Amino acid sequence: MKKSDKVGPTGEYPHGSLGKHDDGALNVGVAHDSKGNVVLNFGTEVSWIALPPENAINFARLILRHAGAKRVEIGFLSELEKLVREWREAQKAIDR
Repeated sequence: MKKSDKVGPTGEYPHGSLGKHDDGALNVGVAHDSKGNVVLNFGTEVSWIALPPENAINFARLILRHAGAKRVEIGFLSELEKLVREWREAQKAIDR
């Protein structure tokens, strides 16, 4: 196992520090046991974690795969779709 693969604190702040209680990046081990339990190994005591959206989505997918999910779909509205939705809602309000 390479050092970068070990679970626990890395000592790095890849997205900058989030404040005085931020201990930096953390490698997390995700697995499942013979009974089907999803096991998360943080390698240290953890009070909280913060993830950029893409990392949070990938973490969720990984956990779901270890939980036995066969298919995981996560959809997001594009900026254009959001604007169109807001415009339609505004038009409905005007038409009332």
